[in-house]
Amino acid sequence: VKFTCQSDFKEELDKCIDGEDHRFDLQILTHPNIHLKCFRSPSKIDEYLNYMGERLQKKEVQNKFTRRETNVPRKKEEECLSKPGNYSYKVQVADYIMTQTTHLKD
Repeated sequence: VKFTCQSDFKEELDKCIDGEDHRFDLQILTHPNIHLKCFRSPSKIDEYLNYMGERLQKKEVQNKFTRRETNVPRKKEEECLSKPGNYSYKVQVADYIMTQTTHLKD
């Protein structure tokens, strides 16, 4: 999602957070067989692997891993949120995310 840095950013932000194809929904997590545990990432990946290592079966990997790029490389210097003149807009977006959405709340 490209931000246009227009005054009303909520529609762009919703696309960014929820995705345009809506692959994830918080309602999925209310299933009785889903139990969540949070890990800090990526610096605490070892903690996650140790935790899951006790719960999952080890499986043989048949093929050599091949990295596949999933995201188009970014050009941050061209993004409106990265431009110095749009700092107050960036602060507004961050404030909105922290106070008005459930994505970064404890």
